Amino acid sequence: MKLRLPPFKLSPSNLAYVRQSWWKILAMGILLAVGISLFPTAYCVLADCGVKDKWCNGDCSQTCGPTHGLGVVVGCSRGAYGCVQDWIPDAWGMRCTNSDDCAITECASTPPGYGCYIVSDGYWDVGKCSAYPSCRREDRVIPESCCLSGGPTPCPESGPTITNAALQPTPEYPLVLGQDPDRRGITINGITVTAGEHDCRTGTISAVSVSIRLSSASVSWINGELARKYPGAHVKGTYPITPVLTTTGLNTATAVTSFHFEPLDPGDYEVTVTATQDDGQTAVKVFTVHVALYESTITH
Repeated sequence: MKLRLPPFKLSPSNLAYVRQSWWKILAMGILLAVGISLFPTAYCVLADCGVKDKWCNGDCSQTCGPTHGLGVVVGCSRGAYGCVQDWIPDAWGMRCTNSDDCAITECASTPPGYGCYIVSDGYWDVGKCSAYPSCRREDRVIPESCCLSGGPTPCPESGPTITNAALQPTPEYPLVLGQDPDRRGITINGITVTAGEHDCRTGTISAVSVSIRLSSASVSWINGELARKYPGAHVKGTYPITPVLTTTGLNTATAVTSFHFEPLDPGDYEVTVTATQDDGQTAVKVFTVHVALYESTITH
């Protein structure tokens, strides 16, 4: 036996109301759609995403879950030229257990022999080293959460710096090699390079390089004005020069490099120093060293 329902019909009074108010119903639908698109939190409520999701982001674009890859400086020691950090990357997993937010509340995993570095709900002690030579571990607390799409709270990031304002050559006023009776060349000592920060810790200097070339203005002067006064004058050196470096402090926060080269030509030498730290960030600085030519000693 089949149950048959009578056809649905609007009464004359209801049909008249719909005919008169259709534009109001349409306007209400449009306003509702616009309101949902303009107010993500309204969408979130209607879509019933969890309270933690709304804490991460009102439009439900982030979710709350376990975090991974939190590192920490567990200790510092004094090296020959700087502080050496005992850094454990990607070691701690975190959980968020509060029902009303995504702040970290407990360690999900802990390496053997080390404690959990949660300071309080939502705060993580990544640690840092005090200035050389004391090199003590000090607290460095950052906010942290389990918002998955956002990841851990960004830490400050900076590249290495080359701290010398100018180079101090030895001898102080160098001559071209052919005019120096002692043929000393030029020695540069003490170019200091300091690492910046990344991954919530101080980086280390992984490489230092130096390239030397005669400036374009000096080449033009030798080939032009000097050659007109002294026929046969020409650029003698081959550039760029890549000197052999003596570098200390690599793989620490501070490195110092020195080198020697022999200037065959007079003019301004552009000394380009490039420093690279362990995360690949680089710094480049160009210094100028002037080499004199005593024209009074030149014979035609």
